[in-house]
Amino acid sequence: MANGKSVIATCAKGWDPNALTDEDGDVDGALPANWGRVTDYDSLADLVKLTQQELQLDPKKPCLGLLEIVAHGCPSSVDDIFGPTIAKAATALMTLNWCDAADIYLSGCNTGHADPKGPEPRPVAELLAKAMAFNLTTFPHKITVYGSVGYMSGTHMAGDEETSTTYSHDGIDYESPGAKKESGNGCWNPFHNW
Repeated sequence: MANGKSVIATCAKGWDPNALTDEDGDVDGALPANWGRVTDYDSLADLVKLTQQELQLDPKKPCLGLLEIVAHGCPSSVDDIFGPTIAKAATALMTLNWCDAADIYLSGCNTGHADPKGPEPRPVAELLAKAMAFNLTTFPHKITVYGSVGYMSGTHMAGDEETSTTYSHDGIDYESPGAKKESGNGCWNPFHNW
């Protein structure tokens, strides 16, 4: 992954990518070295296309070492990636030029733990990792998909990620069974594709 590029992508649907930017338009301040940015993608196909374009900007870093997807999430989905679309999402993401070992961060709420009352007994991060299965012949890339352990704020890129067990909106408190209050690396459950 040392030679890979990292990309942070913010979804336009239902999310204000400007909420993550400062007055210069940088996500949480200046982008760290070796990071690129995709903003306002509105579909999985758009995310893949714009990420590939971002990779082509730096010929010295031709492979993707980390993709952080900042979008609305829950235990069973992160925007357009959910149960019936997992296989399609995995197929699309597998077309990117990945490094031999790489990471995907699903920076949406509760993407790394299952909801026992939800529609799927496994978290979306685990389902995506399994769908992007390592195979020496067809997909020789070891991918770790990280899902958040609670309601998410901040980004992995900025290193200011935090999770909580509850979320309040319009005077209503929401809880996610199994959610945890954490910060930094404690915010993530890792799932491997091998």
